[in-house]
This record gives sequence, C-alpha cells and structure tokens, in this order.
Amino acid sequence: FGATSGITTSTTQETGIFDISFMIDTQPYGTYNITSISGTTHVSATDKFKVLPQIIKVTPTQVYVGDEVIVEGSGYVEVGTIKLDFGKTEEITSIYIESKAKGLFEAKFIVDTQPQGTTIITAYASEASALIIRDTDKVVIKGEIISVRPTEGYVGDKITIKGAGYSSQQEVKVGFGKTEEITTITSTYAGTFTCVFRIDTQPAGTTVITADDTYTKDTDSLIIKGRIISVSPTQAYVGGEVTVIGAGYNYKATVDISFGKTEKITQVESTGFGTYLAKFIIDTQPAGTTTIRAKDTSQEDTDELRIIGQIIKVTPTEATVGELITVEGVGFDAKDSVQIGFGKAQDLT
Repeated sequence: FGATSGITTSTTQETGIFDISFMIDTQPYGTYNITSISGTTHVSATDKFKVLPQIIKVTPTQVYVGDEVIVEGSGYVEVGTIKLDFGKTEEITSIYIESKAKGLFEAKFIVDTQPQGTTIITAYASEASALIIRDTDKVVIKGEIISVRPTEGYVGDKITIKGAGYSSQQEVKVGFGKTEEITTITSTYAGTFTCVFRIDTQPAGTTVITADDTYTKDTDSLIIKGRIISVSPTQAYVGGEVTVIGAGYNYKATVDISFGKTEKITQVESTGFGTYLAKFIIDTQPAGTTTIRAKDTSQEDTDELRIIGQIIKVTPTEATVGELITVEGVGFDAKDSVQIGFGKAQDLT
C-alpha cells in the first residue's frame, strides 16, 4: 500500500477470490497504488486509493480563553506548512513538517478572545497544484471571570471584574454575596466584559461574585474587611457623647469598642449585614488625638477623636478681691503645667 510493502497477506479461495482488510498506516496526503501479488505465480493487480487529511486529536476539548490547545493530525502534505484557523481567527498558528513526519503534525496555540460555545478548528495545507488539503474539529469555549481587582476591600470600595469567553453581545448579570444582581453589563462582540461595582453592606469574609449570561456562568470571590466608617463628632470634651458606625464586621458578632486608655468602653452586637452603631461617653483622659478601636472575633479597625480641654467648675462663681478661687478642668495634657488667666491678669497662677 503506497510506500508500505507487505502491509497484509491473505489466502485466496479455490476460485481465486480473496477478501482482505487492512488499517491505513501513516502516509502523507495523496493517491496511492494498492498492489496485490500472487505468491506463487507472481500475478499482480493494482488499484488506486486516496489518503485524506484528518485531525485525529484535540486536547483539551473544553477550554477557557488563555488555555493552550494541542492539535494532532495525519494524512497531510509530505513536506510543507500546516496552518490552523480557530473560530474567527485566521491562521492562529502554523507549523512546518518534513518528509520524515509522513504527513503527521502536532501544533499548539493559545485560545484567543472569542465568545463561548462550540468553536471550529481548521487545519489546512496547500500543494503546488493549489489544492487545499484540510480537515476540521472543534472545542468548546467556556466563560470565565478572569480577574477581580482588588481581591479584598471595605464596604463602599470600588471593585472591577473582567470576564472572557461569554456570549457575544449578551447581558451579563453580576451577583455579589447576598445581592443577586449588584450590576449588569453587556458583553462585547468577542464575548468579553469589564464592569465596576461598589461593595454593598455585607458581613466580613470571603464573598462570592457570580457572572451569568444565561448560557455561561462563572464565580470568583473577594474578601470583605471590617472598617469604622464614621465617628461623630470628631472632637469633643470629656463627658461628651460619641457615635461610632462600622460595616464589614462579622455576622451578628460582639463588637468591643475601646477608647484611648479605656478597654471596652462599650460593647454592641453587629447586625446580620455586619454593621453596627455604638455610643459612649468620653471618660476622663488627657487632651489630644485619641484612638478608637472596634474589634470582633476576626475584624479590627481604628479611628481617632480629639479630646479638647475644658473648665468644668469654678468655685465660687462670684467673690470679692482677695478671696480664693478654685478652678477644675478635664481633658488637658497629662502631667503638664496649666496656667490660669483671670481678667487682665493672664498669668495669675
């Protein structure tokens, strides 16, 4: 058969008839002689047979954009260039084969940006006669979220997600944790999308992101972290009330609020969405910037408040010249000298 002598043998019947089967071995594309020769009389006969090209294997058969695909073929030109088309991309790769390959080839390429679904691979070569030798196979492109930036954040932060391998020009619904549809975006002609959303009010921890266009769905995740989102007021006197609001803490967790030198000045339970509102009275501490710390079992954040010095008592409130006056104050610097001004005598004591 072609270049292979003695590809198989058989015994004829009494009438000189034979029926024989054999497997086509590795030979390049082309028309070959099949020759049968009698072992005794050496009578021979020939006929023609054409070896056709074939893609024999594609690995893997399901892929994401960016994956490597290996294509193997047989029955191609003896010497020449094999070119591969992939879906909408002409000549995504090519490979030169020599005579020793006997028409076999192995080519690799990276899945480029194309929509989801069954995508045709075409492997072809040209002979000098301009005859195109080709075969086709297919792979299935699947949609995928290819990036989430940043991968962790606080309630209110902007998140950018990108996807590829989705349907062409199709609405993609993006879900985030407890929020089924935090935003929507229409994919491009090539099946890609980029969208931005803000982290809404949800508890701390790993939170799932979904991107679904009905035909394709993929998931990724990011980590929500706890944060104090407001302190009101930002400066106050000893005895003043302070309100602290936080988000991104654990689900219905005990949140301890510490203030300066005072551990656990108050305690509050977060909601099912990881938020809390805590109030406390500023206790006696020195003047200046003072740290507020909010902590549960895994989340912790700090903010600041400025304590302002204040005279809280003057005894007596009226008197004659020569009498002794007592002045009491809080919220001043620790272990520091305090000068008292009185009327025109600004440095009385």
